[in-house]
Amino acid sequence: MMSAATPWGSRMTIRFHQSGSGPTLLMLHGIGQDRHVWDGLAGLADRFACIACDLPAFDTVEKMSAALAAALRQAGIEKAHVIGHDLGGMVAQHLAASLPGLIDRLVLCATTPTFNDDDQALWRQRATSVPSEALACSALASADLIDLAGEIYARTLVLVGDDDTLAYREAADWLAQSIAGAKLAFVPNAAHAIPLEQPVWLDRVLRAFLG
Repeated sequence: MMSAATPWGSRMTIRFHQSGSGPTLLMLHGIGQDRHVWDGLAGLADRFACIACDLPAFDTVEKMSAALAAALRQAGIEKAHVIGHDLGGMVAQHLAASLPGLIDRLVLCATTPTFNDDDQALWRQRATSVPSEALACSALASADLIDLAGEIYARTLVLVGDDDTLAYREAADWLAQSIAGAKLAFVPNAAHAIPLEQPVWLDRVLRAFLG
């Protein structure tokens, strides 16, 4: 396990949990989850240095991204594949756009660059009603990464569940069209929680895409 303090002080420490060896694969979870959402992909450790962490608790995607970038530098990680699910996918978008030299290949899983006004209002409401998720909900409510898509140059795979909501399926299509060279794949028999619903399928696709 590797630990690194964020730029906002030692009270906010990101702990990287690594298994396996090889090219680094950073795995970023979604809201309401933690690093264990990736446990079903433990087999990837035979090919990659799989690094999972609990996302830092900040109220914007930008702060989360900056904290992760600083922690990666402190851990001596200069290049990584990144897969991000849901909120983690938004953080991954920001990392890829702001630090293109850091990202080798990028997988955006059941995520979006932003939410419409109604969904933003719902996230703000949830931020006040679910204290344990308030900061993450605030980050989702305020996120607007639309202008960053054109700044992502990493080879990118966009994944969305066949049974996910229309909003996420439309977001996946937009990301695939807006990121140069990105590919879109629909995950069979899956809604939003792809790492939990289809870990075997995801393992196979990641091996093929990441090489």
